[in-house]
Amino acid sequence: MQSTGRSANWVMMVLLFIPAAGSHISAKDKKFTPEALVAKHLQSIGRPDLLAKMQSLAFVGATSVRFQQGAHGELSGQGQFASEERKLALILKYDGQDYRGEHFA
Repeated sequence: MQSTGRSANWVMMVLLFIPAAGSHISAKDKKFTPEALVAKHLQSIGRPDLLAKMQSLAFVGATSVRFQQGAHGELSGQGQFASEERKLALILKYDGQDYRGEHFA
């Protein structure tokens, strides 16, 4: 029983330390601009020369929808995202009789 108390104390110390550490980090980076954030994000994705050559992107994954107003229930299905230059498409497909999905372009 005593080890549980020690674990709880340790967890509380960590939870109290995290906000203090976060405020110190954000205070240090006052010159961090939105442009710098975007540049770091792009750098994390790939080299600039390879990103410049990329013309399209596509991925597929699982999706679900939960109805809370009007209808009630939940459906699962497949989601697809595709882009080509400045064109985007998001397709959500479900097996429901009353709701087949969405297509945003």
